[in-house]
Amino acid sequence: MIRKGLLLSSIPLALTMGLGGWGYSAADPGARFPVHFGIDGQPDRWGGALEAFLGLPAIAVLLTLVFAVLPLLDPRGANLRRSSNFYLTAWIATLWFMAVLNGAITASALGYIQIGSDLLARIGGCGVSFLMLIIGNVMGKSRPNWFVGVRTPWTLSSDIAWEKTNRLGGRLFVLIGIVGALASWLLPASIALPGLFGALITAAAATVVYSWLVWREAPDRRTGPQVLEH
Repeated sequence: MIRKGLLLSSIPLALTMGLGGWGYSAADPGARFPVHFGIDGQPDRWGGALEAFLGLPAIAVLLTLVFAVLPLLDPRGANLRRSSNFYLTAWIATLWFMAVLNGAITASALGYIQIGSDLLARIGGCGVSFLMLIIGNVMGKSRPNWFVGVRTPWTLSSDIAWEKTNRLGGRLFVLIGIVGALASWLLPASIALPGLFGALITAAAATVVYSWLVWREAPDRRTGPQVLEH
């Protein structure tokens, strides 16, 4: 699984790094560029060319290493391997999202997209929405593990709670992804982006509460010290 993930991640990772390198080489070394954006899509912090163009590629490399190492650290590694479809989808989809986001940010910093325009915010909103849609489509197939999926004290203490909660989480992510993608293009960014992130927070809270409700009635719930699966 790790080898396949590294192979599949090489393309979006190379694209992210290439875009960053292109932006850095084309930029005026003394200029200031937007490096952080608020929930309304407007820049709220500025930095130098190094941070603006190479910061996100560095994060993508670090994230790739984290995804590659986590299966070796998970006490329930067998379950994580059985969740390889979900794990790899989340891994590669996240890197592609970062590649698209870095492309939009680079284009904005170099003047191809007007800084603070709705277009940049719409691309970001659509990117997040499609990421949720893709991940949500496979989330329900995950098995209990310590690193990916809806992990609460109750899903980690009952396989039934894990299965039902992650199925609900997957459906909510798909719904948010569809609605969010449409809203990102049809509504002003000042409305669509706060609404998208508000929906994600609400969905996260709902799955936490649901996991507890399921766990209370689950016949396999565990309340004492457990021997972890190796």
